Amino acid sequence: MRVSESERAAIERLRKNWYSSQKIAEILKIGSSTVKYPYKRHLETGSNQDRPLSGRPVTESTNSTVRKIKKRITRNPKQFMRKLARTLNSNREVVRKTVPRKLKMFPYKQVKAHILTDKVLQNSETSPSGGPPPRCHLERQKTLYDRRICERAKQSYSDPDSF
Repeated sequence: MRVSESERAAIERLRKNWYSSQKIAEILKIGSSTVKYPYKRHLETGSNQDRPLSGRPVTESTNSTVRKIKKRITRNPKQFMRKLARTLNSNREVVRKTVPRKLKMFPYKQVKAHILTDKVLQNSETSPSGGPPPRCHLERQKTLYDRRICERAKQSYSDPDSF
């Protein structure tokens, strides 16, 4: 749990008055381990301020960059990530990682396929080439096809007399 500046100061005052961690936790209505960490930090650093963050500072995926990316995506959701990175003068890896991590959006490529209708099936059955009717790939593209039409197409395709 994150402790505010005022709670840290209260913990320090109560510690100076010889209150135990349990008693401080009861008074402030927070967990006892939540009391121990700010006190330990005060002993190590001598103040109630946060420690400086370790590691490399963030340069590319700042709040302003995230806002720009979000604005561009809402304006044109079909825009490719590489093109988006190019227009923002940013690295494409930064854009690629920022979208799912910070914006919680997940890019995908739309699948384009023919929708099987009764008219399409009739035309294929009466085609001059006499070829087989179109096959359905239900495993990959369930949303594109009506199951009833696909079953009819499968039956006529599996029947050798229909050719």
